[in-house]
Amino acid sequence: APRTPTASIGANSYDTLQEAINAASGATTIKLNTDTEENITIPSGANIVIDLQNNTITKDSDYLVTNNGTVQITNGKLIRTGENDQKQVIHNTGIMTLSNIEVKHESYSVVTNTGTINFNSGKIWINGDVNQGVVNNNTGGTFNMTGGQIIAGRRQAVYNNGGTLRISGSSYLENASN
Repeated sequence: APRTPTASIGANSYDTLQEAINAASGATTIKLNTDTEENITIPSGANIVIDLQNNTITKDSDYLVTNNGTVQITNGKLIRTGENDQKQVIHNTGIMTLSNIEVKHESYSVVTNTGTINFNSGKIWINGDVNQGVVNNNTGGTFNMTGGQIIAGRRQAVYNNGGTLRISGSSYLENASN
């Protein structure tokens, strides 16, 4: 049987999600057709939607998703299981919208933000030790949460380090007791 292409833009197929991201021009929707093990970077100037279609992006080294552009990631999982090398699942300097998404790391922290993140639905969580917060919202960062859950195994759900934090709607945050 022919191999399912990892990602597609319309009728065009790509061997990796990063190849599809690199090929995107203008406002583009990329569909992830299968689970993939890779780190991805959305470049400055990009304006894309990544529909994970209930698939998972995973990689156990470096930042899983680095966003310098504008991206909406929906309908799937971003999971990093690697050891504590102080790299998060998401490193955002651009504009990112997360909907119907699970974002998980085994240790350290999950998100570092100096751009804008709009978290609408899903779950951002950590399974083990956390340094600072599950979400680290730093100077220049805006974190808008209108739904979903942020769950801290240890320490706090959000560490707001000079950023702008807006939490509303049906948002749920769980801080650890220690």
